[in-house]
Amino acid sequence: ALGRYEESRSALEKAVELSPNFAEPWYNLAVWHTRATHDLSKARELYRRSVELGGLSDPDFEALLVETP
Repeated sequence: ALGRYEESRSALEKAVELSPNFAEPWYNLAVWHTRATHDLSKARELYRRSVELGGLSDPDFEALLVETP
């Protein structure tokens, strides 16, 4: 929300590195990619990893990850 994208990206990547089997940082990194880079492909990949690790699925977020022609 503050626009400090690179700082937040670094923190999220560090959280994934420290706890790779914890779903929440993967989800938050997916959200980061959606907002900061608009890279929906990468966001979908990270989101899928989060769900694979037991994170809750989020239909509203999934709707954001759908690319429109």
